[in-house]
Amino acid sequence: PQVDTWAARRAALAAAIAAAKPDVLALQEVRGAEQDWAAVLGAELTKAGYPMPHHRYLPGVGDHGLGGRAPDGWVEEGVAILSAHPLNEEREETCAMPPGAASSDRNPRTALGAVVEAPGGRVRVVATHLSYDRFQQCASVRLAAREPIIFF
Repeated sequence: PQVDTWAARRAALAAAIAAAKPDVLALQEVRGAEQDWAAVLGAELTKAGYPMPHHRYLPGVGDHGLGGRAPDGWVEEGVAILSAHPLNEEREETCAMPPGAASSDRNPRTALGAVVEAPGGRVRVVATHLSYDRFQQCASVRLAAREPIIFF
């Protein structure tokens, strides 16, 4: 049986993040089906003495109407943004499957954007999880670049 080591890994990750003292984190492959792991990591960061109370999560599995689909039994995962400062102007996008792409990756890919209200001014942040297929990566970025809603 698999051993769930997330509690120990989460504490170690929170300690490393607290030591680095970032204002914002953009994460990929964040689990979210059972509970909001971005919120759980945020709570762990507070315990480690470095609160990042503002967070958003966007799942990256499901068909999304694009013909892609996660494998049977796949656990939901997506992208997340954690921030020490308020997040506004949140944008959620599913990266389109390139038309007619000859790609082995049929998993939906996502991008989550937000504006961080930092002390020095507003900062735009995007967390994305692009395909492992380099052709699909390029096609997703090309398509997104035409859609300013992702890169705002």
